Amino acid sequence: MLSCTACSHSISSYAVTFRFPPDQRYPSLYSGDYGLTAEVSQLAEFPLDLFLFFMPKKFWRQVAKESNRYFLHNLTACVDRMYEKQRIPGKKSREEFIVREAKKDEIEPHKIMHVLGLLMARMLNPQCRRFRDHWTSVRVGVVPRGTSNAYMPRHRFEHIMANLHFTNSADVRAASDRAWKVRSVIDTLQERFLRGYITPPFISFDEGIIPSRNRQNPTWHTSM
Repeated sequence: MLSCTACSHSISSYAVTFRFPPDQRYPSLYSGDYGLTAEVSQLAEFPLDLFLFFMPKKFWRQVAKESNRYFLHNLTACVDRMYEKQRIPGKKSREEFIVREAKKDEIEPHKIMHVLGLLMARMLNPQCRRFRDHWTSVRVGVVPRGTSNAYMPRHRFEHIMANLHFTNSADVRAASDRAWKVRSVIDTLQERFLRGYITPPFISFDEGIIPSRNRQNPTWHTSM
């Protein structure tokens, strides 16, 4: 281990030998205003409006469309699993399961927003209880009874979570695009950030380092 004296000498030696590069001038460099646009600045005090600026309603309508598509595409496989998992084999037929599942209401954009709100509420108030305990009719530990019932029935919440999709998994681009499952999210955020923020002429990029304490990892750090 280096002593404090050795460290100080090393730092001072580096400071003496290091010289900043000469100032560079770049012709035609952007010289206009930059930072937040007026459109997004007006929404700074309205969290929901600001959220819908970056993730607009048309995006959530598309998410609802893809989620319903996924549900219908996998309906037969879902019914087969339900039929096989019956506590009493053969008590209900596959046709009965199909009729029951087909009666479920379509997933709507505002219902997805309700699901997102419940997930955020859980994130802000984390605890070790199961998520479904928020719908119980009696108090469970620190979770009061019926917390989420006022916003959405539990079976509806679970239905949306099980079928939530942002893109069409059957699209041919899914085979070549590794980020296809969230491609619509990425494209929407890129488009909206261009409307909400004007980049300055100079941008500094830094590299973050995550320390790894796993004994099986041969390296000390992993670059982000």
